[in-house]
Amino acid sequence: VQESYRSGSYSKGLKVAKQYLTICEKHFGSGNKKEPDQHPAIASAHNDVGLFCKLLGDFDEARRQYKLSLVVYGNFLGKDHASYASLLHNLGNLNRTQVHLDTELKATDRMTLMEEA
Repeated sequence: VQESYRSGSYSKGLKVAKQYLTICEKHFGSGNKKEPDQHPAIASAHNDVGLFCKLLGDFDEARRQYKLSLVVYGNFLGKDHASYASLLHNLGNLNRTQVHLDTELKATDRMTLMEEA
């Protein structure tokens, strides 16, 4: 994942991150698909998928992945943990990036995203 990020191979990185997420879910997951699996490795994998989705311009999927990661970190590690804070930072950066790059956003949506950032 890191090599793909450093080299700018974002499509490849997304593929690898999704494979890593699948492996983590199989190894650490509960099999309950109604709620996200509760393990930091799974949260980290969701974060990686979110990062590559953001870099490829899929802002909605990036936000979904970041929020899944946020729930897991919040439940497993607590909201005072550095990993939780890092995810909040990632969500804020996603909002700022989307405001600047997504030309289809309405002005009111831009304001909402900036307020959330």
